[in-house]
Amino acid sequence: MRLINCEAQFKALFERTKDAVFLLDLNGVHIAANKRASEIFGYEPEELERLTYKDLSLEIDASEQVMKRLLAGENIPKYRRLFRHKDGRIIPVEIDIEIVKNSKGAPIYLQSIVQDISERVAFEKHTAYNAKFQKMLMEIAIDFLRITPGHFDEALNQLLKSVGLFCQVDRTYYFRYDHVAKTTSNTHEWCAEGVTPEIENLQDIPFTLIETWVNAHFNGNTIYIPDVQNLEESTLKEILSSQGIKTLITIPVMNGDLCLGFVGFDAVNALKIWTDEERALLEMLSILIGNAEIRLDNDRKLSLALNQAEAANSAKSKFLANMSHEIRTPLNGILGMLNLLIKSGIDEHQKEYANKAEAYSKNLLNTLNDILDYAKMEKSAMKLEDEVFKLSQVFDEIEAIVYPSAHDKGLTFGIELDPRLPDTLMGDVSKFKQVLINLLGNSVKFTHAGSVNVEVTYESQQDLTVNLLIVVKDTGIGIDADHLNRIFEPFMQVEDSVNRRYGGTGLGLSIVKEIVELMHGHVIVKSTINLGSAFYITLPFQKVMTSLDETSQKQVSSLNHEILQTLKSLEISIRQQKPKDCKHLMEIIDGTTLHNGYKTQLDELKRYLKHFEFESAHEIVITLIDELE
Repeated sequence: MRLINCEAQFKALFERTKDAVFLLDLNGVHIAANKRASEIFGYEPEELERLTYKDLSLEIDASEQVMKRLLAGENIPKYRRLFRHKDGRIIPVEIDIEIVKNSKGAPIYLQSIVQDISERVAFEKHTAYNAKFQKMLMEIAIDFLRITPGHFDEALNQLLKSVGLFCQVDRTYYFRYDHVAKTTSNTHEWCAEGVTPEIENLQDIPFTLIETWVNAHFNGNTIYIPDVQNLEESTLKEILSSQGIKTLITIPVMNGDLCLGFVGFDAVNALKIWTDEERALLEMLSILIGNAEIRLDNDRKLSLALNQAEAANSAKSKFLANMSHEIRTPLNGILGMLNLLIKSGIDEHQKEYANKAEAYSKNLLNTLNDILDYAKMEKSAMKLEDEVFKLSQVFDEIEAIVYPSAHDKGLTFGIELDPRLPDTLMGDVSKFKQVLINLLGNSVKFTHAGSVNVEVTYESQQDLTVNLLIVVKDTGIGIDADHLNRIFEPFMQVEDSVNRRYGGTGLGLSIVKEIVELMHGHVIVKSTINLGSAFYITLPFQKVMTSLDETSQKQVSSLNHEILQTLKSLEISIRQQKPKDCKHLMEIIDGTTLHNGYKTQLDELKRYLKHFEFESAHEIVITLIDELE
């Protein structure tokens, strides 16, 4: 009785389970199958009992391997296979198989529970598909952030191709709406192989021809036609059918409330069902295209505005430069005539007038020079020209220029050079002097009593370079804190009254700042009203080592660093074809130990320089530098 009850319970479970259950002999032949197995695979129970697992499985080799492992005593975890329905359909299944043994542990038969996982697999594929779609859109979005106006068309065509291939449609396209002409045109298109392009046939389509379509897009609505043949007879159906379109979806590309156009996808070879998730992703795609259109349109407008501004600025700078030249030429003639007049033996009264006229003319010439420099800076025409110079000689010249005007006003003027500074340097000495003259000229102009002083030391110093620190101090009228931040702006004067009293263009400090930054330095100012101002300038220069610089010679290694630096300075001078600097630097090299190992090369170098054969000389210097480095 108990055995009968167990068999009844087993049979009830066997038939009621939601999964297919197969009992197989040890050769894999079906002994029994439940009703659910018949429902899933389409066979009658009697038919299933005549089949083996090989008749259902599409992966026979893999299934045979499982049988061997199972019979060898191995535990088999759940696994997936593809089974075939009686009508030929493929059914993905998950199998849980085990050996049933008797009380002595001997195998009797196999029990296989087979679950139809079609829905699960479809969901997994759907999820993976959407994840890949999202990833592709993210990659496209990143690429679109980098595109420039000149590459937009190429990027959009690639986007249409990528999405078309991924979504397995036959034609993808982009239309722009012309709100002025009230037409729409196909501007970009991708077609699958064998599908006829339509872009040439879809130009300047009037809004009135597709009014319903246009109104939907203008309201931000997607148009989805699952089956074109189900449309009522209309012009729209005629247009779509003539292109062989079976399924169509178009998504508007919006800029706020304005519809810029639409992106569309056609299925030509077969109907295409668009899921809600796919449609949401396509809407993201349209937003991406719209953002790119808006950004590139803004970039084009900005570029146009910049070009117009640059053209206007260039015209202004050219005008300033031309006018400065046109005025400066006759003004130099006037100064020359005044100088001759002063020396011509006129009386003191006449000489006083002539001297004043000369002073006013020089002021006007300085103003013109400032304007010309400013025009050069605006056109980025100001260039650096490095040359070897003596620091002490520069400040001797500065003193000769500034001292007379300071003395005339009863001011004390002094220059203090740090003795630790190297005297021979390389850099743009002309612009260096211009910075100093501008700053000192301002200090003398705005100082009525007291002193104007220059302190020159270094901010930092290495084997090859030195960063000079120049401090220009005065006891003049000072600058209030409100104007201090703007003092280096072009045409800046502290007050209108200052301009009327002292004159000037307000360009001097702007030119100073531009030159200092061009020379890779920086300038700052500290000032107190009625106490004076101090300008701090740092400028980098290359050192030019001499054979008499014993301190440096003790610090260099066996590779003769000081010679290497001098050779680098020589290389610059040869490249710029400056014979005077080359001669000076060769004299320095002659006083070093370089002759001990490179006499032949140096003799050839001298010969080339003597005959101005700069190209050959340059090759030798480069070779020497490479060997010493």
